[in-house]
Amino acid sequence: MHDLSRHQAIWEQIGAVTNPPYHSAFYLWYIADNRLSFNLSDNIGGSLGFSTPLNFLETEKWYHVAVVRSSGTLTMYINLEKIVTDVNPSFTYPDLPDIVTVGYTTYGAPCNLNGSIDELRIWDYARTPEQLDYWKNYALSGSEDGLLGYWNFDDPNNIMKDLSPYGNNGQIYGAQDILSDGPVNPVTPEPVVPEPASLLLFGMGGLASALIKRKRKV
Repeated sequence: MHDLSRHQAIWEQIGAVTNPPYHSAFYLWYIADNRLSFNLSDNIGGSLGFSTPLNFLETEKWYHVAVVRSSGTLTMYINLEKIVTDVNPSFTYPDLPDIVTVGYTTYGAPCNLNGSIDELRIWDYARTPEQLDYWKNYALSGSEDGLLGYWNFDDPNNIMKDLSPYGNNGQIYGAQDILSDGPVNPVTPEPVVPEPASLLLFGMGGLASALIKRKRKV
């Protein structure tokens, strides 16, 4: 992050308000008191989510952020440390719009992220801490089992190219590209046989991690 003075969205998927005041949402936001806030919510009042402690982040510093849901438990890891957990066994994953914004919010007053994002990865199962640790500093091939989305922002001809088999390519609106000062290992290692993972989910690793060659200033 380059500016900690205002709310900013890192990832956002916001549904229409069909049952006021509730709406489906899936977002990772920076909150202006130096916190990260993650939320999954449906349009009937159910939710899973949390925020990091106050004054948690520093400017001009890379963070590896992973959010993992296993059954009704949601956990956030930052730099592989378990930071916060929320439990709601009855929560069901909401229907969400197809449009996703990265580094921009359309909720409330629209604004861009004043910071850098190096990679985004989405999986269809809960990644273990061991898997997060092993892969955090390695590039993916895009063909890994369970990979739903992988954006590394490294293709100069298609910065928002999704390297996963699903090809959900995005479009750039005003982002600036600058070189990363973080350590890089562009080689994809031989995969470790994963431990059994519980249920389907979501593991978003590589957000502002020290892992890749480039970071996105958006």
